[in-house]
Amino acid sequence: MTPIELSREALNALITPGKLGVVLVFSRGARPPGFPRGEFLNEMVRGGVIEKTYSFKPQKVLDWLLKNQLVSMSQLHELRASMAGAAQPEQATQPLSESAAPETGKPAPHHF
Repeated sequence: MTPIELSREALNALITPGKLGVVLVFSRGARPPGFPRGEFLNEMVRGGVIEKTYSFKPQKVLDWLLKNQLVSMSQLHELRASMAGAAQPEQATQPLSESAAPETGKPAPHHF
């Protein structure tokens, strides 16, 4: 996965109601230095390789990408604009923190 693809996943998790995190799979010991800690979900063996699945907070993933200069702020703005253009018009203009459940008009519940 490229840094831009990872950025797209993290931005999608931020703007999609009900989506809580970015799920990634790492081989044992393959997580990059300084990468955020995530919530451990699963461990399995594929072809003799131990793989661990984690869920990461999207904002922490974006912060890490920016801190390590793997993406720029302008690239993130372009990605968000392209994703907002693909969203429904009323969703595209809504701030991220004020997304509402369409059937009730109340804030979408967080599922854990």
